[in-house]
Amino acid sequence: DREELSDMQAFMEVELAAAAGNGDKVILVGHHPTGQGDSTVYWGQFLTELVLRYHDTIVLHVHGHTHKDEFRLYVDPADGLAKSVSYVGGTANPYTNNNPQARIFYLDPDTFEVLDFQHFIIDLAEALESGGLDTPIKLSYTATEEYGLADMTPLAWQDLTYRMSEDRAEFDVYWSNIRGKSNATGSCNLRCYRDEICLLQSSSYDLYTACTGGD
Repeated sequence: DREELSDMQAFMEVELAAAAGNGDKVILVGHHPTGQGDSTVYWGQFLTELVLRYHDTIVLHVHGHTHKDEFRLYVDPADGLAKSVSYVGGTANPYTNNNPQARIFYLDPDTFEVLDFQHFIIDLAEALESGGLDTPIKLSYTATEEYGLADMTPLAWQDLTYRMSEDRAEFDVYWSNIRGKSNATGSCNLRCYRDEICLLQSSSYDLYTACTGGD
């Protein structure tokens, strides 16, 4: 519905402008991440422009929908630098061959900047072996340690994508986490590898197709 979409866009514009004007910080929550083929170019471009404009106000940006542990960079076309990152946080149910997942973000109590996150899973293969009784929720990884991040800034995540594009072993760590270390994750061939790196760097579908060459 175009009217509802217009109202939602206006609401986001007004609220973010007010927060920026008041010096407040915002946690932006959405269901559907942009960048992939089931998200429209129009919405991806709108959200990218909005996030880049208010990147100093948005301290945490999270999405769901894909049931995968992913992230998206919002890159400023003026200088090629990531100004924001959206965390796509996996799912609490096993649909699409995932281990159930949950995440805790740690924010600075004064600035509200993201300091780190811990990602937790329930290992379903382990649960089946034990009969499903008292299966523990266990720490899968801590972001800064798992990915060798100096901090949680968008530039640190952008650096990670560069390292993954040059070092398959770095990417394989990310790939093992994408479905919560599920033994049903499957392999990622060369085309998958290319496409995944492009997706991480693309906040709208037109950027993704440009990165992949449209195939």
